[in-house]
Amino acid sequence: PVQWHKHEGHPGWTIDMIDNILNTSLKTSPTPPDLITIHLGTNDCNANASLDVMKTRMISLLDHIHAAVPLAQVFLADVVGTGNTWNDCIVAFNAALPAIVAASAAKGQKIWFTPMYNETRICGGSGSDLGLCGGHQIHPTAAGYPRMASAFARTILQHFKAPQ
Repeated sequence: PVQWHKHEGHPGWTIDMIDNILNTSLKTSPTPPDLITIHLGTNDCNANASLDVMKTRMISLLDHIHAAVPLAQVFLADVVGTGNTWNDCIVAFNAALPAIVAASAAKGQKIWFTPMYNETRICGGSGSDLGLCGGHQIHPTAAGYPRMASAFARTILQHFKAPQ
């Protein structure tokens, strides 16, 4: 449906860059979002951000989202793997995300964890999964993006509550 066409993507951006434009982005729509999907962290790893910095950035973003749109339901995915040296960073960051989600939920945010890394096996894969990511093993191909969408869809279908 047309109402689903209001979305925003920022390839190459880090968590703090998204946090810095949050309020500007929210002002582009006459109504606040009721559903927000987040898949961030790859570029932070590429920029050699430490795990502590990445966790702090994500907590800040989630706190700002909750303050700006407290009724929005947030679906935070762990990061898809890569076939390069950043994958150790991604694995460590992904391990921290369920606790970040739990802490945000304890603050009253409507937030759910979306397992993306293990569910999709997009980038850094082998065999038949190899074609789901570009040759650089960072960004999914047109065949890989549906797996990401499916991972989000499963969590959304399990937890999303239509606004009253």
